[in-house]
Amino acid sequence: MHTDDRRFAGLTGEVDQIHHESMAVMADEFADVPFGEVAKAAGPGRRDLLRRAAAGGVMLTIGAMVAPIRNLLPAAWAELPPDDGELAQFAAGLELAAVAAYGAALDTDTLSLSVENVAKMFAGHHRQHADALNGALGEELAVTKPRSSILRSFAPKISAAQNEKAVLEMLYQVEEAAAATYLFAIGEVSDVRSAGTLATILPVESQHATVLATVLGKEPSEYLVEFLSTDQAAKPADFPA
Repeated sequence: MHTDDRRFAGLTGEVDQIHHESMAVMADEFADVPFGEVAKAAGPGRRDLLRRAAAGGVMLTIGAMVAPIRNLLPAAWAELPPDDGELAQFAAGLELAAVAAYGAALDTDTLSLSVENVAKMFAGHHRQHADALNGALGEELAVTKPRSSILRSFAPKISAAQNEKAVLEMLYQVEEAAAATYLFAIGEVSDVRSAGTLATILPVESQHATVLATVLGKEPSEYLVEFLSTDQAAKPADFPA
């Protein structure tokens, strides 16, 4: 696969700038985010949505990806909707799983130098997102390990990939799943400050996916969002801790 290094560098430079700007915003705002508070204030409508999500009855559409929410959310949420802290813990576990996925990609030794450098950059972004979420959660609630069920769904396929294009395709799917998860979580948190925090991370995950899709030569219609609905979404239900 031929990579236009100059264009690739330009795209990734823009993403890195967006990431650093978002981290600066989070540093100012995370202290006021009530992720560490336990407050299960889900109303009937939200409880019903989460139950249907965990059962696979809700789909998330983002770009060309259409997947059942239960493929991302803990099954237990079907019985007891999560509070904002639990949503943040899930997001932190997802971020650490993304870090591990990029580590698996680097271990394949299939990546060119330019792509390898970008993989390290994106992994660093995910690590910093996890650190920021954990900082807001506090030491007692912090997540230190990747969400193993999420990692299991990607890592073996990445390790088995035979070439750079196949590896990048899997990483693209990781990023789309991450963006989709944040999109869903923003609609589920009970506190507007929590939603704002998650919304700060979402654009970076989306830009990761966009860069990888561009390098893979995908048509914009495959990865740019044209229509979104909370009745059509992708989430974490088959991923127990």
